[in-house]
Amino acid sequence: MTKFCSSCSHSKYVLVKGQKKLFCEQRLAFGMSGYMPADATDAEECLDFDPARRRDALTTRHAYQQAMKDCGIPLEDENNGLLCNVILPD
Repeated sequence: MTKFCSSCSHSKYVLVKGQKKLFCEQRLAFGMSGYMPADATDAEECLDFDPARRRDALTTRHAYQQAMKDCGIPLEDENNGLLCNVILPD
C-alpha cells in the first residue's frame, strides 16, 4: 500500500495566501519547512509516517460505497438480497 502524507495523522491541509497546502508537524521537528504541495506527497521515505486511523473505518457513506466497489458488490444490492438487513452509515 502506497503511503501519502495526506493520510498521515501528523499532517493537515491549511490555506496559505489563498493556496491549499499540506502542513506536516514532523517536518518542523527536523528543521524543515512544514509546508508541502497539497498533492498527497509520497511518504515512502518518511520514518514518522503514522496513518490516520479514522480513514480506515467505514464511518462515511463515501467510504462505505468505495469498500463495496472494491469488493465488487453492486450498490443495487444494498437494498435487497445480500445487504438488505445491513444498517448503512449516513
